[in-house]
Amino acid sequence: MMNSMRNRSFRPEILGLEGRQLLSTVGSPKAMHAHVAPQPLVASAPAVSTFGDTSNAAPALVEFHGKPFMAWSGSTDGSLKLAVVVRGQNGYQLASKVTLSNFLSPGRSPALAVFNGRAYMAWAGTNGQLNVVSTADGIHIEKVTLADTSRAGPTLAAFNGRLYLGWTGLDGRLNVESSANGMTFGNKVTLNETSFIRSGNQFVELAPALASFGGRLYIAWTGTDSHLNVESSSNGMVFSNKVTLGETSQAAPALTVENPAVQGQPARLVIGWTGSGNLDLNSMASTNGQQFGGKVTYNQDGFDGLALLSTSAGTLDFAWTGIQQGPRNLNFMQV
Repeated sequence: MMNSMRNRSFRPEILGLEGRQLLSTVGSPKAMHAHVAPQPLVASAPAVSTFGDTSNAAPALVEFHGKPFMAWSGSTDGSLKLAVVVRGQNGYQLASKVTLSNFLSPGRSPALAVFNGRAYMAWAGTNGQLNVVSTADGIHIEKVTLADTSRAGPTLAAFNGRLYLGWTGLDGRLNVESSANGMTFGNKVTLNETSFIRSGNQFVELAPALASFGGRLYIAWTGTDSHLNVESSSNGMVFSNKVTLGETSQAAPALTVENPAVQGQPARLVIGWTGSGNLDLNSMASTNGQQFGGKVTYNQDGFDGLALLSTSAGTLDFAWTGIQQGPRNLNFMQV
């Protein structure tokens, strides 16, 4: 059961946008431990840009109309923000930034995806209810509010002609449902897997990650023992082939799929995470979704997890928040 809203004559002030910056930006319309796989990722020394914008949760990344977009929850009031990542003379910058002042998700990460030519963003509102908004041109939007709730941010992925939404329920269990049109969601599946960690005397739920790879829908999560896990499904309903990695984290992982046409090699499913204890950013890859290897550890620290994006230009983009106390600055790098 859900409440939906369609807005064909969208006014920028509805979202708190100052002007229509986004239009010019977008343009027209049985568990096993993993073994080491061949073709490891190659470590490099990428340039890192730290932005003045801050958040208390990890950001999200997506490529839309050939441009990398970043979304995050602002540290002041939890309002969602969106910008294009561009390269300037002094590193990367956030351009055409908009504040979606009516969309609040304090302390939670939003999710981004592209489906049927539209950009989608999902988030858990202040009451925990899941929301999904989409646009084809940055001006006209469609929004739906679901009855499902979460204390963590959701995840999005397009697979087999449907948009999939994943989240961790209030009981800590993983959930997945989908939509053929990006508005009406159903076919809910609750997995017998949980994702939460203990923080002091409290339990903190962590969001899963979704990605479409090799004709299967993959879901990754941080288990209650802090180990990273991956399962997959051929139909988006029944998940199996669980892999438990030897790596651990205190935050949610991220998934992306490398572009094989650009890399000149088989497509690879990439998982990223922040390490336990040292908080280093890490990534590993797999050509079959079962065997992960080629671990790369970057000399960058992230407190809230990270976002990953494999672009059409062949780059692997990372976005994360720093480890300073209080509001944490957003960071970005390409490798």
